[in-house]
Amino acid sequence: MGVALDRYLSLSNALTYGSSQSRNRAAILLLLVWVGACIIGAGPAMGWHCLGTPNSCSVARPLTRTYLSLLCGGFLVVVMITLQLYAGICRVARRHAHAIATQRHFLPANHSYASKHSSGRGFSRLILVLSVFVGCWMPFSLWGLLGDASSPPLYTYATLVPAAGSSLLNPILYSLRNKDIRKVLLQACCPHRYTQNTHTNYPADV
Repeated sequence: MGVALDRYLSLSNALTYGSSQSRNRAAILLLLVWVGACIIGAGPAMGWHCLGTPNSCSVARPLTRTYLSLLCGGFLVVVMITLQLYAGICRVARRHAHAIATQRHFLPANHSYASKHSSGRGFSRLILVLSVFVGCWMPFSLWGLLGDASSPPLYTYATLVPAAGSSLLNPILYSLRNKDIRKVLLQACCPHRYTQNTHTNYPADV
């Protein structure tokens, strides 16, 4: 949600986004995210658990059902706010595209095509990342709201595995679709092959 808010502000205030005020706002937003994460994570450690009262346990022991319901409900709220922010990003991007289209007679034809092509790839990547994130976390969030201590543990593990896998998929989604990062990964994994290709394509750079 913080990333979505930052992206929305960067598009809405494109001219002033790089200012020191924007950097301070981003730093405050990042600090709030970490403080919120620490407060949420400290709940069970501070005594909000069901070790003494097993009947109040949730599907994810030792979290209480109330605690897990707040987490899962909060997740659904965050997802809705994030989707609203990205919908706002799409509206702002559409306005920018319309403004460019009104001035297209001042721009070369290849520039217009490159802008549309880059925008299309950006939106497809955004939809992919959001779909994977929501698809991985939604099953556990719904199960956390509907299940209780008597629910089969197998269902809990079945919904937690995709949620944990979301963190493993993010580097793949963000890195392997980026040409520059793919080049760095290829250089790290196959340095001899990368050096060979470099010498072959750019003999003057030796």
